Amino acid sequence: MPAVERPKAKRLRAGKVHRTALLESLPEEQRPIAEQVVLGGLPAVRQAIEKQNAERTAAGDKPIAAGPLLELAEQLVPRVRTAEWRDRAEAAQRDLEVIDLRDLRSVVSAADAAAKDDETRALAQALREGLVTRADAEHQAWLAELTATVDVGRIVRALRLSSRPPKAGAPLPPELATRLAEGAGAALTDDAPAERWVAVLDALAFSPVRDKVIPTSLPKELHDDVRSTIARLATRIPKIAHIFEIAPDRNAPRPKVERRKPKKAQPKRPPKPKEESKSKGTTKEEPKSPAESSGGEAAGGAGVSPADQAEGGSADPEPAEREPAASTESKPEEVAEGDRRGTEEGSADPEPAEREPAASTDSEAKPSEGSEEVSEGE
Repeated sequence: MPAVERPKAKRLRAGKVHRTALLESLPEEQRPIAEQVVLGGLPAVRQAIEKQNAERTAAGDKPIAAGPLLELAEQLVPRVRTAEWRDRAEAAQRDLEVIDLRDLRSVVSAADAAAKDDETRALAQALREGLVTRADAEHQAWLAELTATVDVGRIVRALRLSSRPPKAGAPLPPELATRLAEGAGAALTDDAPAERWVAVLDALAFSPVRDKVIPTSLPKELHDDVRSTIARLATRIPKIAHIFEIAPDRNAPRPKVERRKPKKAQPKRPPKPKEESKSKGTTKEEPKSPAESSGGEAAGGAGVSPADQAEGGSADPEPAEREPAASTESKPEEVAEGDRRGTEEGSADPEPAEREPAASTDSEAKPSEGSEEVSEGE
C-alpha cells in the first residue's frame, strides 16, 4: 500500500428546506404543477396533463386546456430551480472541506443561472473561492499519493492514478513523469506474463506518459490477448502499436477511463438451518399401530432385525427409507408362511424365546386376525 493515501471524499446530500418553503408559499391550485416541475420540469408537466386528459376522455368528460397550465409551469421553473440550487449550495458550504470536487464543481457551475439576488450571489462567490482552495489542496495530495505509489513500485495503480488529476489539464512534474514512464517500460519485458502486459497497457492508455513508454524487451511470440489489447488501444498508445506493427481495430469499442465503483454492501444471508430431520429420526420413533407391531414380530421371526423395520430408527437414512415399505406392504399370510417355514427348517435365531411362540398352534391361528387388522389399517 502507498505511504500516502487520500481520504474518501464525501458526496453531496442536499436538503429540502427552500424547496418545501416554496411549495408552501404557492396557492393551493398551483402546488400540483410545481410538484411536477420539481419531479421532471416541463416534460413532466406535459405528461401529467396528457394522462389526466386521457382519463377524462375515457370517463366522457371534456379535456382540460394545456396552454394555461404550461404557461404557469414556465413561470415556476426559475423559482423552483433557484430553491433547489440553494438547498444544494448550503449543503456544499457546510461540507466544503470534505465534499467531492465533482459535486462542488456542479454546484458552482449552476450558480450563474440560479443566483438571482444578493444573498445567492454572495453564496455563489463563497463557493467559487472554496473550490479554488480545495482544488489546490487536492492536487498537492494527489501528487504526494502518486509519488508514494511509484516509490513502492505499484506501477499499474500509479498509471491509473495519474489519469485522474483533481485539476484537469495540470501537467505532471518532469521528474515524476520520467520515473513513471521508466517504471511502466520496465514492467513490459519478454518474460512478463500476458496478464501483466494487458494490465499495464490498459492503465497506460489514459496516462499522461503514454507516448513516452517503450517496452524494455519484446516477447518472441506475442500472446493473442496482448495483441488484441494493443489493437483495441492503438489510437491511445500509437508508439507501442507501431513497435509491434499492429493496426488499430476499427470495430473495437471506444476506450474509456476505468473508474472503480464502490462495492455495494450485500445483505447477509441467514445461516442455514441445521438438519433437524435426521437428528429427530435417530432419537424419536413413531408410535406403531397394533397391525404394524404384529407384522414386525412376524417379520422378526423370518430373520429381519427390528432395527431395520422401524422408520427413522436406523442411523443410515437409506435403509430407513427402503425397509419400512417392504415390511408394511408385505401380506400377513406370506409372513405367517415365512414364520412356519423358518421354524420348520430350524433357522438359527439368536433369541429362542421369540421362536417358540411362532411354533405353537395359538400363534398359527393369530396371523389371520392380524391380517384383518392390517387390511383395516391399510
